[in-house]
Amino acid sequence: MKNFILTVFSLVFFAASIFAQSGVEVTYLQKTNPRPNQPNGDFFSTDYYAQLVSNGVESTYRFGQGGEGKQVFRGDNNSVKIIYSDARGYVFYRNQDDKSIVSRDMIKDQPFIIKEDIPQISWEIKEETKEIGGYQCQLAVTTFRGRVYDAWFAQEIPLNVGPWKLGGLPGLILEAKARDGMIQFIFAGLKQVDPATIAWNKAPRNGMNISFEGFFDTRVRKDEEWVKKISAHPGVTVRPAKKKSYFEIAK
Repeated sequence: MKNFILTVFSLVFFAASIFAQSGVEVTYLQKTNPRPNQPNGDFFSTDYYAQLVSNGVESTYRFGQGGEGKQVFRGDNNSVKIIYSDARGYVFYRNQDDKSIVSRDMIKDQPFIIKEDIPQISWEIKEETKEIGGYQCQLAVTTFRGRVYDAWFAQEIPLNVGPWKLGGLPGLILEAKARDGMIQFIFAGLKQVDPATIAWNKAPRNGMNISFEGFFDTRVRKDEEWVKKISAHPGVTVRPAKKKSYFEIAK
């Protein structure tokens, strides 16, 4: 029995060393829905396959690249969904050495480059465990930027990062879901890579430089201006989503 335990420990330690010395690329199915559990809610859902590349020091999460600008979708009952993306997409680069995150995000069709300190996320680690993609994962819960998240992390992959800006756990986050149903990051695959060979694993450019606070306030203001402008048209009724379609609803 001791030999078996030692063998298992050695295998786990070996796997952890491999991941720490090289790097990983994780694929997530990112699902967003500002109107979950509402009539016609599925129409407003948007799915992307997103990638995270990390070597423990530098990490980049991206989605929506290769887009075609503004896309308008029309559904039942005069429902309209508008998606903005471009060739570079949405990018979130984390550097552990200088403790910063540089993001490329968009307000309508205008890209912004936002630099901020890595957020200090306070996690409550639970006893619940489950297997995801062959990895034993443990549950952790946090409130981050206005939403409560349940995240599942794998200690055998010693990277303290995850999808989007989530991180700070003693293992890679393989799954995370907001309890309000707006955002889900679902594990879809993992492979070893050399992050140095990934051309997009770097701080994004090509956008207007702005602070996180400035970006947050600008987005709220633009949202309100858009609703007011559309509502001014005769016969048009705007019903804003009860849950904002952007990830951060609090600073």
